[in-house]
Amino acid sequence: MSTVLWSDVVGKFYVCKQAQLGEVLSLLTLELGADIRPVNLKKAHNSDEVMAFMAKRLNFPEYFGVNLDALYDVTDEYAHSMQVQIDAEKAVAPQVWLLHTQSSQEKLLFPIMDTLRDAMSAYSGLGLSIVWVKTADA
Repeated sequence: MSTVLWSDVVGKFYVCKQAQLGEVLSLLTLELGADIRPVNLKKAHNSDEVMAFMAKRLNFPEYFGVNLDALYDVTDEYAHSMQVQIDAEKAVAPQVWLLHTQSSQEKLLFPIMDTLRDAMSAYSGLGLSIVWVKTADA
């Protein structure tokens, strides 16, 4: 597997096209042994719906405030929590949030993407990776 792909994806926020997904998933499952958590955001019409879908599918805590600050905080908490467990050798698999969207949603989703990218840029480790898959509109 490509060392470049490893350094671009693992423990990071990574945007990929559908055509790249097979190679990315191969890396994450076969080499990393990650717990993949897919979230289909293609039917979301606004940022509140996106965050509600994410909160439900990714089991965000009940106190999640459904806003960008809360999204940053919960992403940071999850990343650090997963890394602490991995560092303590608690036999927990790294987690991957696999977010599926359509190209036409890019403007709507930019603030959420930017928030996740910021949260992940402050993090180092392999406990959490976020892969944002953009597909062409049907």
